[in-house]
Amino acid sequence: MTVFAFTAGSLADILATAGLVAQVVKVLYDNKHLGEECEALRIELQSLQSVLIMVEFILQRYDSTPLGEPLAHLIRPEVVQCHLLLKAFSNKVNACHQALSSTTIGSLWRKVVWAASDEASSLSSKLSNHRLKLVTLLLTLNSVVWMDCGLNEGQSFIRNGTHSIRSIKDHTIDVVDPLGETLPVPTLFCVTWEAFDHILKGFSKNRIGQRYVEQGDYQIVRPRNNNVIGHSDICKVKDGETIEMSIILRSKENTEETPGICPRCSHLNAHASMTFWTKCHRCSGLFHINIVSTDQQTLDDGNPSDSSDLSAEIDNENAMPNPETSQDDTDTKYFRRITLEIQSGSLKDMTQESNINNELMQIPWSTFNRLKLDLDCGHKDFGTLTMREKVLIRNRWHKLPSTDPSISLDDTIEGLGKMLSSQTGMPVKNGRVMNLLLKNLAQLVQKGMVTRDQILQIRAFADRQKGQDTGVPPII
Repeated sequence: MTVFAFTAGSLADILATAGLVAQVVKVLYDNKHLGEECEALRIELQSLQSVLIMVEFILQRYDSTPLGEPLAHLIRPEVVQCHLLLKAFSNKVNACHQALSSTTIGSLWRKVVWAASDEASSLSSKLSNHRLKLVTLLLTLNSVVWMDCGLNEGQSFIRNGTHSIRSIKDHTIDVVDPLGETLPVPTLFCVTWEAFDHILKGFSKNRIGQRYVEQGDYQIVRPRNNNVIGHSDICKVKDGETIEMSIILRSKENTEETPGICPRCSHLNAHASMTFWTKCHRCSGLFHINIVSTDQQTLDDGNPSDSSDLSAEIDNENAMPNPETSQDDTDTKYFRRITLEIQSGSLKDMTQESNINNELMQIPWSTFNRLKLDLDCGHKDFGTLTMREKVLIRNRWHKLPSTDPSISLDDTIEGLGKMLSSQTGMPVKNGRVMNLLLKNLAQLVQKGMVTRDQILQIRAFADRQKGQDTGVPPII
Protein backbone atom coordinates (compact mmCIF):
# COMPACT_ATOMS: atom_id res chain seq x y z
CA MET A 1 0.00 0.00 0.00
CA THR A 2 1.11 3.54 -0.71
CA VAL A 3 2.63 5.37 2.23
CA PHE A 4 1.94 9.11 2.36
CA ALA A 5 2.51 11.99 4.74
CA PHE A 6 -0.47 12.84 6.93
CA THR A 7 -0.71 16.34 8.39
CA ALA A 8 -4.25 16.10 9.82
CA GLY A 9 -6.53 18.82 8.67
CA SER A 10 -6.20 19.47 4.96
CA LEU A 11 -8.74 18.42 2.37
CA ALA A 12 -6.10 16.25 0.73
CA ASP A 13 -5.64 14.34 3.99
CA ILE A 14 -9.35 13.57 4.18
CA LEU A 15 -9.25 12.21 0.65
CA ALA A 16 -6.08 10.27 1.48
CA THR A 17 -7.83 8.66 4.44
CA ALA A 18 -10.76 7.78 2.19
CA GLY A 19 -8.24 6.25 -0.22
CA LEU A 20 -6.72 4.21 2.59
CA VAL A 21 -10.20 2.96 3.43
CA ALA A 22 -10.63 1.88 -0.18
CA GLN A 23 -7.39 -0.10 -0.11
CA VAL A 24 -8.34 -1.97 3.05
CA VAL A 25 -11.80 -2.66 1.63
CA LYS A 26 -10.23 -4.08 -1.53
CA VAL A 27 -8.07 -6.48 0.50
CA LEU A 28 -11.11 -7.69 2.40
CA TYR A 29 -13.29 -7.88 -0.72
CA ASP A 30 -10.73 -9.89 -2.71
CA ASN A 31 -10.92 -12.66 -0.16
CA LYS A 32 -14.24 -14.40 -0.55
CA HIS A 33 -14.08 -16.61 2.51
CA LEU A 34 -13.92 -14.00 5.25
CA GLY A 35 -15.29 -14.37 8.73
CA GLU A 36 -18.32 -12.42 9.93
CA GLU A 37 -16.08 -9.92 11.74
CA CYS A 38 -14.15 -9.08 8.59
CA GLU A 39 -17.35 -8.82 6.57
CA ALA A 40 -18.81 -6.37 9.13
CA LEU A 41 -15.59 -4.37 8.95
CA ARG A 42 -15.82 -4.20 5.17
CA ILE A 43 -19.38 -2.81 5.37
CA GLU A 44 -18.33 -0.28 8.04
CA LEU A 45 -15.40 0.85 5.90
CA GLN A 46 -17.63 1.44 2.90
CA SER A 47 -19.95 3.60 5.02
CA LEU A 48 -16.98 5.52 6.44
CA GLN A 49 -15.62 6.14 2.96
CA SER A 50 -18.93 7.71 1.86
CA VAL A 51 -19.03 9.92 4.96
CA LEU A 52 -15.44 11.09 4.42
CA ILE A 53 -16.24 12.11 0.86
CA MET A 54 -19.25 14.12 2.07
CA VAL A 55 -17.15 15.73 4.80
CA GLU A 56 -14.55 16.74 2.22
CA PHE A 57 -17.30 18.34 0.13
CA ILE A 58 -18.63 20.22 3.17
CA LEU A 59 -15.19 21.59 4.03
CA GLN A 60 -14.72 22.81 0.48
CA ARG A 61 -18.11 24.51 0.54
CA TYR A 62 -17.65 26.29 3.88
CA ASP A 63 -13.89 26.84 3.83
CA SER A 64 -14.21 30.50 2.80
CA THR A 65 -17.02 31.23 5.30
CA PRO A 66 -16.83 31.91 9.05
CA LEU A 67 -17.97 28.31 9.61
CA GLY A 68 -14.78 26.90 8.09
CA GLU A 69 -12.66 27.16 11.24
CA PRO A 70 -15.08 25.54 13.73
CA LEU A 71 -15.88 22.80 11.22
CA ALA A 72 -12.20 21.99 10.72
CA HIS A 73 -11.72 22.09 14.49
CA LEU A 74 -14.40 19.43 14.95
CA ILE A 75 -13.56 17.27 11.94
CA ARG A 76 -9.79 17.13 12.44
CA PRO A 77 -9.60 14.80 15.48
CA GLU A 78 -12.11 12.35 14.03
CA VAL A 79 -10.25 12.05 10.72
CA VAL A 80 -6.91 11.70 12.52
CA GLN A 81 -8.18 8.83 14.65
CA CYS A 82 -9.68 7.06 11.65
CA HIS A 83 -6.41 7.41 9.76
CA LEU A 84 -4.29 6.07 12.63
CA LEU A 85 -6.56 3.08 13.19
CA LEU A 86 -6.62 2.18 9.50
CA LYS A 87 -2.87 2.64 9.14
CA ALA A 88 -2.12 0.35 12.07
CA PHE A 89 -4.46 -2.31 10.72
CA SER A 90 -3.09 -2.15 7.17
CA ASN A 91 0.52 -2.27 8.43
CA LYS A 92 -0.17 -5.52 10.26
CA VAL A 93 -1.76 -7.06 7.19
CA ASN A 94 1.12 -5.88 4.98
CA ALA A 95 3.73 -7.27 7.37
CA CYS A 96 2.16 -10.71 7.26
CA HIS A 97 1.70 -10.52 3.52
CA GLN A 98 5.35 -9.66 2.89
CA ALA A 99 6.56 -12.41 5.21
CA LEU A 100 4.63 -15.01 3.21
CA SER A 101 5.18 -13.51 -0.25
CA SER A 102 7.94 -16.01 -1.14
CA THR A 103 5.73 -19.06 -0.66
CA THR A 104 3.61 -20.55 -3.43
CA ILE A 105 0.98 -21.83 -1.11
CA GLY A 106 -1.98 -19.56 -1.89
CA SER A 107 -4.04 -20.73 1.05
CA LEU A 108 -1.63 -19.04 3.45
CA TRP A 109 -2.92 -15.56 2.42
CA ARG A 110 -6.42 -16.52 3.46
CA LYS A 111 -5.05 -17.55 6.86
CA VAL A 112 -3.46 -14.12 7.19
CA VAL A 113 -6.83 -12.49 6.70
CA TRP A 114 -8.45 -14.87 9.12
CA ALA A 115 -5.73 -14.05 11.67
CA ALA A 116 -6.77 -10.42 11.46
CA SER A 117 -10.42 -11.19 12.17
CA ASP A 118 -9.90 -10.86 15.94
CA GLU A 119 -8.89 -7.25 15.47
CA ALA A 120 -11.54 -6.60 12.84
CA SER A 121 -14.38 -6.46 15.37
CA SER A 122 -12.55 -3.94 17.58
CA LEU A 123 -11.56 -1.82 14.59
CA SER A 124 -15.11 -1.83 13.24
CA SER A 125 -16.48 -0.61 16.58
CA LYS A 126 -13.94 2.22 16.88
CA LEU A 127 -14.43 3.39 13.31
CA SER A 128 -18.20 3.31 13.76
CA ASN A 129 -17.93 5.68 16.73
CA HIS A 130 -15.91 8.22 14.73
CA ARG A 131 -18.18 7.86 11.72
CA LEU A 132 -21.30 8.59 13.80
CA LYS A 133 -19.71 11.80 15.11
CA LEU A 134 -19.04 12.92 11.55
CA VAL A 135 -22.60 11.99 10.55
CA THR A 136 -23.95 14.10 13.43
CA LEU A 137 -21.87 16.98 12.13
CA LEU A 138 -23.35 16.56 8.65
CA LEU A 139 -26.87 16.53 10.10
CA THR A 140 -26.11 19.67 12.09
CA LEU A 141 -24.94 21.41 8.95
CA ASN A 142 -28.04 20.20 7.14
CA SER A 143 -30.21 21.82 9.81
CA VAL A 144 -28.35 25.10 9.31
CA VAL A 145 -28.90 24.88 5.55
CA TRP A 146 -32.62 24.43 6.20
CA MET A 147 -32.57 27.42 8.55
CA ASP A 148 -31.09 29.46 5.71
CA CYS A 149 -34.22 28.62 3.75
CA GLY A 150 -36.44 30.06 6.48
CA LEU A 151 -37.05 29.85 10.22
CA ASN A 152 -40.18 27.68 10.08
CA GLU A 153 -38.65 25.16 7.68
CA GLY A 154 -35.54 24.86 9.83
CA GLN A 155 -37.45 24.32 13.07
CA SER A 156 -39.69 21.77 11.36
CA PHE A 157 -36.63 19.93 10.01
CA ILE A 158 -35.18 19.49 13.51
CA ARG A 159 -38.55 18.78 15.16
CA ASN A 160 -39.64 16.10 12.67
CA GLY A 161 -36.23 14.63 11.86
CA THR A 162 -34.72 11.33 12.90
CA HIS A 163 -33.48 10.56 16.40
CA SER A 164 -29.95 11.50 15.34
CA ILE A 165 -31.13 14.87 14.10
CA ARG A 166 -33.13 15.59 17.24
CA SER A 167 -30.16 14.59 19.40
CA ILE A 168 -28.34 17.63 18.03
CA LYS A 169 -30.49 19.72 20.39
CA ASP A 170 -28.54 18.22 23.29
CA HIS A 171 -25.58 20.28 22.12
CA THR A 172 -27.24 23.59 21.32
CA ILE A 173 -27.97 26.91 22.94
CA ASP A 174 -31.28 28.72 22.61
CA VAL A 175 -31.06 32.18 21.05
CA VAL A 176 -34.16 34.36 21.44
CA ASP A 177 -34.25 36.53 18.33
CA PRO A 178 -35.49 40.17 18.19
CA LEU A 179 -39.04 38.97 17.48
CA GLY A 180 -39.16 36.52 20.39
CA GLU A 181 -38.63 33.31 18.43
CA THR A 182 -36.28 30.75 19.99
CA LEU A 183 -33.54 29.51 17.67
CA PRO A 184 -31.51 26.37 18.47
CA VAL A 185 -27.88 27.07 17.56
CA PRO A 186 -25.33 24.21 17.75
CA THR A 187 -22.57 25.06 20.21
CA LEU A 188 -19.94 24.02 17.68
CA PHE A 189 -20.80 27.27 15.86
CA CYS A 190 -20.13 29.29 19.01
CA VAL A 191 -16.39 28.65 18.85
CA THR A 192 -15.87 32.03 17.17
CA TRP A 193 -18.00 35.17 16.96
CA GLU A 194 -17.71 35.11 13.17
CA ALA A 195 -19.28 31.65 12.96
CA PHE A 196 -22.00 32.57 15.45
CA ASP A 197 -22.77 35.79 13.57
CA HIS A 198 -22.90 33.86 10.28
CA ILE A 199 -25.54 31.52 11.71
CA LEU A 200 -27.68 34.37 13.07
CA LYS A 201 -27.58 36.10 9.70
CA GLY A 202 -28.88 32.92 8.13
CA PHE A 203 -31.67 32.67 10.70
CA SER A 204 -32.75 36.28 10.13
CA LYS A 205 -33.03 35.90 6.37
CA ASN A 206 -36.34 37.28 4.99
CA ARG A 207 -37.49 38.31 8.47
CA ILE A 208 -38.15 41.63 10.18
CA GLY A 209 -34.87 42.95 11.52
CA GLN A 210 -32.74 41.20 8.90
CA ARG A 211 -30.93 44.41 7.96
CA TYR A 212 -29.96 45.16 11.56
CA VAL A 213 -28.47 41.69 11.98
CA GLU A 214 -26.63 41.84 8.66
CA GLN A 215 -25.07 45.18 9.66
CA GLY A 216 -24.07 43.80 13.06
CA ASP A 217 -26.41 46.20 14.87
CA TYR A 218 -27.27 43.81 17.69
CA GLN A 219 -25.97 42.63 21.04
CA ILE A 220 -26.19 39.29 22.84
CA VAL A 221 -27.57 39.46 26.38
CA ARG A 222 -27.89 36.92 29.18
CA PRO A 223 -31.49 37.37 30.39
CA ARG A 224 -30.78 36.10 33.90
CA ASN A 225 -28.58 39.12 34.68
CA ASN A 226 -28.99 41.34 31.59
CA ASN A 227 -25.24 41.36 30.98
CA VAL A 228 -23.99 41.78 27.44
CA ILE A 229 -21.87 38.89 26.13
CA GLY A 230 -18.76 40.22 24.40
CA HIS A 231 -17.56 38.85 21.07
CA SER A 232 -14.62 37.12 22.73
CA ASP A 233 -16.89 35.47 25.32
CA ILE A 234 -19.41 33.84 22.98
CA CYS A 235 -17.30 30.67 23.07
CA LYS A 236 -18.03 30.39 26.82
CA VAL A 237 -21.75 29.72 26.44
CA LYS A 238 -22.86 26.33 27.70
CA ASP A 239 -25.11 23.65 26.23
CA GLY A 240 -28.74 24.41 27.04
CA GLU A 241 -28.12 28.08 27.91
CA THR A 242 -30.61 30.72 26.75
CA ILE A 243 -29.38 34.07 25.45
CA GLU A 244 -31.22 36.95 23.78
CA MET A 245 -30.58 39.34 20.92
CA SER A 246 -30.96 43.08 21.45
CA ILE A 247 -31.27 45.31 18.39
CA ILE A 248 -29.13 48.46 18.49
CA LEU A 249 -30.84 51.70 17.46
CA ARG A 250 -28.85 54.89 17.07
CA SER A 251 -30.10 58.41 17.63
CA LYS A 252 -28.60 61.89 17.75
CA GLU A 253 -28.98 64.03 20.86
CA ASN A 254 -32.21 65.99 21.13
CA THR A 255 -32.76 68.25 24.11
CA GLU A 256 -36.50 67.67 23.86
CA GLU A 257 -36.16 63.91 24.24
CA THR A 258 -36.51 62.11 27.52
CA PRO A 259 -34.40 59.00 28.12
CA GLY A 260 -37.40 57.23 29.64
CA ILE A 261 -39.27 57.13 26.33
CA CYS A 262 -39.66 53.55 25.12
CA PRO A 263 -38.14 53.25 21.63
CA ARG A 264 -40.73 50.60 20.83
CA CYS A 265 -44.04 52.29 21.72
CA SER A 266 -42.95 55.85 22.71
CA HIS A 267 -44.44 55.51 26.19
CA LEU A 268 -42.77 57.73 28.80
CA ASN A 269 -41.43 55.61 31.64
CA ALA A 270 -40.82 58.26 34.29
CA HIS A 271 -38.62 56.11 36.48
CA ALA A 272 -36.53 54.48 33.74
CA SER A 273 -33.06 53.43 34.83
CA MET A 274 -30.04 54.75 32.99
CA THR A 275 -27.86 52.01 34.42
CA PHE A 276 -30.01 48.91 34.03
CA TRP A 277 -32.52 47.55 31.56
CA THR A 278 -35.98 49.09 31.73
CA LYS A 279 -39.20 47.18 31.11
CA CYS A 280 -41.77 49.43 29.48
CA HIS A 281 -44.97 49.65 31.52
CA ARG A 282 -47.04 49.85 28.36
CA CYS A 283 -45.66 47.31 25.86
CA SER A 284 -43.46 45.19 28.19
CA GLY A 285 -40.53 45.65 25.83
CA LEU A 286 -37.04 45.94 27.28
CA PHE A 287 -34.70 48.80 26.47
CA HIS A 288 -31.35 50.08 27.63
CA ILE A 289 -29.68 53.40 26.89
CA ASN A 290 -26.01 53.95 26.04
CA ILE A 291 -24.57 57.42 25.63
CA VAL A 292 -21.65 57.48 23.17
CA SER A 293 -19.40 60.38 22.28
CA THR A 294 -19.16 61.60 18.70
CA ASP A 295 -15.37 61.38 18.65
CA GLN A 296 -15.16 57.84 19.97
CA GLN A 297 -14.22 55.52 17.12
CA THR A 298 -14.11 52.18 18.88
CA LEU A 299 -16.04 50.90 21.84
CA ASP A 300 -15.03 48.45 24.51
CA ASP A 301 -15.87 44.78 24.23
CA GLY A 302 -17.79 43.68 27.29
CA ASN A 303 -20.72 44.19 29.56
CA PRO A 304 -22.39 47.44 30.53
CA SER A 305 -20.82 48.93 33.62
CA ASP A 306 -22.66 48.76 36.91
CA SER A 307 -21.56 52.32 37.65
CA SER A 308 -24.12 55.08 37.34
CA ASP A 309 -21.56 57.35 35.67
CA LEU A 310 -22.54 57.32 32.06
CA SER A 311 -18.98 57.58 30.77
CA ALA A 312 -18.39 54.10 32.18
CA GLU A 313 -21.37 52.63 30.38
CA ILE A 314 -19.87 52.67 26.90
CA ASP A 315 -20.03 48.98 26.17
CA ASN A 316 -20.56 48.37 22.51
CA GLU A 317 -18.21 45.85 21.05
CA ASN A 318 -17.08 46.93 17.61
CA ALA A 319 -16.04 50.02 15.75
CA MET A 320 -19.28 51.94 15.54
CA PRO A 321 -20.84 51.99 12.06
CA ASN A 322 -21.72 55.29 10.46
CA PRO A 323 -24.40 56.76 12.74
CA GLU A 324 -25.90 58.58 9.78
CA THR A 325 -26.92 55.27 8.25
CA SER A 326 -30.69 55.30 7.96
CA GLN A 327 -32.63 52.67 9.89
CA ASP A 328 -36.21 51.71 9.23
CA ASP A 329 -37.99 52.70 12.44
CA THR A 330 -41.17 50.93 11.29
CA ASP A 331 -39.57 47.66 12.41
CA THR A 332 -38.85 48.96 15.90
CA LYS A 333 -42.29 48.14 17.28
CA TYR A 334 -41.62 44.43 16.72
CA PHE A 335 -38.35 44.22 18.67
CA ARG A 336 -38.70 42.82 22.18
CA ARG A 337 -35.29 44.05 23.38
CA ILE A 338 -33.62 47.27 22.20
CA THR A 339 -30.33 48.99 22.99
CA LEU A 340 -30.69 52.71 22.27
CA GLU A 341 -27.39 54.43 21.53
CA ILE A 342 -27.55 58.21 21.84
CA GLN A 343 -24.80 60.47 20.56
CA SER A 344 -23.68 63.18 22.89
CA GLY A 345 -20.76 65.61 22.91
CA SER A 346 -17.06 64.93 22.64
CA LEU A 347 -14.93 63.30 25.30
CA LYS A 348 -13.97 66.79 26.41
CA ASP A 349 -17.64 67.57 27.00
CA MET A 350 -18.02 64.31 28.89
CA THR A 351 -15.16 65.31 31.19
CA GLN A 352 -16.77 68.69 31.82
CA GLU A 353 -20.12 67.09 32.50
CA SER A 354 -18.58 64.65 34.95
CA ASN A 355 -18.01 67.72 37.10
CA ILE A 356 -21.75 68.31 36.94
CA ASN A 357 -22.26 64.78 38.20
CA ASN A 358 -19.92 65.45 41.12
CA GLU A 359 -21.95 68.54 41.99
CA LEU A 360 -25.16 66.55 41.85
CA MET A 361 -23.68 64.05 44.28
CA GLN A 362 -23.42 66.82 46.86
CA ILE A 363 -27.16 67.55 46.81
CA PRO A 364 -28.90 66.16 49.95
CA TRP A 365 -31.08 63.16 49.27
CA SER A 366 -34.27 64.83 50.48
CA THR A 367 -33.72 67.78 48.13
CA PHE A 368 -32.81 65.52 45.24
CA ASN A 369 -36.12 63.64 45.42
CA ARG A 370 -37.93 66.87 44.56
CA LEU A 371 -35.41 67.64 41.82
CA LYS A 372 -36.03 64.26 40.19
CA LEU A 373 -39.82 64.63 40.43
CA ASP A 374 -39.68 68.09 38.83
CA LEU A 375 -37.59 66.69 35.99
CA ASP A 376 -40.00 63.80 35.36
CA CYS A 377 -42.97 66.17 35.40
CA GLY A 378 -41.34 68.43 32.80
CA HIS A 379 -40.90 71.44 35.07
CA LYS A 380 -40.12 74.58 33.07
CA ASP A 381 -36.84 75.10 34.95
CA PHE A 382 -35.47 71.98 33.25
CA GLY A 383 -36.39 72.96 29.71
CA THR A 384 -32.83 74.03 28.86
CA LEU A 385 -31.10 70.92 30.15
CA THR A 386 -29.12 68.85 27.66
CA MET A 387 -29.74 65.16 27.23
CA ARG A 388 -26.61 64.34 29.19
CA GLU A 389 -27.53 66.63 32.07
CA LYS A 390 -30.89 64.91 32.31
CA VAL A 391 -29.09 61.57 32.24
CA LEU A 392 -26.74 62.65 35.02
CA ILE A 393 -29.67 63.72 37.19
CA ARG A 394 -31.35 60.36 36.69
CA ASN A 395 -28.08 58.55 37.36
CA ARG A 396 -27.85 60.39 40.66
CA TRP A 397 -31.37 59.22 41.44
CA HIS A 398 -30.24 55.62 41.05
CA LYS A 399 -27.33 55.96 43.43
CA LEU A 400 -28.05 53.66 46.35
CA PRO A 401 -28.61 55.68 49.53
CA SER A 402 -27.32 52.79 51.64
CA THR A 403 -23.91 53.10 49.96
CA ASP A 404 -23.70 56.91 50.06
CA PRO A 405 -22.13 58.01 53.36
CA SER A 406 -23.49 61.53 52.92
CA ILE A 407 -27.08 60.30 53.13
CA SER A 408 -28.55 59.63 56.56
CA LEU A 409 -31.53 57.45 57.40
CA ASP A 410 -33.58 60.53 58.24
CA ASP A 411 -32.81 61.97 54.79
CA THR A 412 -33.86 58.69 53.18
CA ILE A 413 -37.16 58.51 55.07
CA GLU A 414 -37.91 62.19 54.55
CA GLY A 415 -37.11 61.93 50.85
CA LEU A 416 -39.27 58.84 50.34
CA GLY A 417 -42.09 60.40 52.31
CA LYS A 418 -41.97 63.61 50.26
CA MET A 419 -41.93 61.64 47.03
CA LEU A 420 -45.05 59.71 48.02
CA SER A 421 -46.67 62.85 49.40
CA SER A 422 -46.18 64.70 46.11
CA GLN A 423 -47.68 61.78 44.23
CA THR A 424 -50.77 61.55 46.47
CA GLY A 425 -51.17 65.25 47.26
CA MET A 426 -51.37 64.48 50.97
CA PRO A 427 -49.15 65.58 53.87
CA VAL A 428 -46.14 63.46 54.74
CA LYS A 429 -47.64 62.51 58.10
CA ASN A 430 -50.89 61.33 56.53
CA GLY A 431 -51.62 57.68 57.29
CA ARG A 432 -52.16 56.87 53.60
CA VAL A 433 -48.68 58.07 52.73
CA MET A 434 -47.17 55.93 55.47
CA ASN A 435 -49.16 52.90 54.29
CA LEU A 436 -47.86 53.42 50.76
CA LEU A 437 -44.35 53.63 52.12
CA LEU A 438 -44.70 50.41 54.07
CA LYS A 439 -46.35 48.51 51.23
CA ASN A 440 -43.41 49.37 49.02
CA LEU A 441 -40.73 48.34 51.50
CA ALA A 442 -39.93 45.12 49.65
CA GLN A 443 -39.54 46.99 46.36
CA LEU A 444 -37.39 49.63 48.03
CA VAL A 445 -35.10 46.96 49.45
CA GLN A 446 -34.86 45.24 46.07
CA LYS A 447 -33.83 48.50 44.42
CA GLY A 448 -31.26 49.12 47.13
CA MET A 449 -32.93 52.32 48.27
CA VAL A 450 -32.91 51.06 51.84
CA THR A 451 -31.20 48.15 53.54
CA ARG A 452 -32.95 45.37 55.39
CA ASP A 453 -31.38 46.60 58.61
CA GLN A 454 -33.16 49.91 58.11
CA ILE A 455 -36.58 48.31 57.68
CA LEU A 456 -37.33 48.12 61.40
CA GLN A 457 -36.32 51.74 61.88
CA ILE A 458 -38.55 52.85 59.01
CA ARG A 459 -41.47 50.85 60.39
CA ALA A 460 -40.95 52.43 63.80
CA PHE A 461 -40.83 55.87 62.19
CA ALA A 462 -44.09 55.16 60.35
CA ASP A 463 -45.74 53.95 63.55
CA ARG A 464 -44.80 57.16 65.30
CA GLN A 465 -46.19 59.27 62.45
CA LYS A 466 -49.46 57.36 62.34
CA GLY A 467 -49.71 56.86 66.09
CA GLN A 468 -50.85 53.30 65.63
CA ASP A 469 -49.68 49.81 64.77
CA THR A 470 -49.08 49.38 61.04
CA GLY A 471 -50.48 45.87 60.88
CA VAL A 472 -48.01 45.09 58.10
CA PRO A 473 -46.07 41.81 58.46
CA PRO A 474 -42.33 42.35 58.94
CA ILE A 475 -40.19 42.04 55.82
CA ILE A 476 -37.04 40.55 57.25
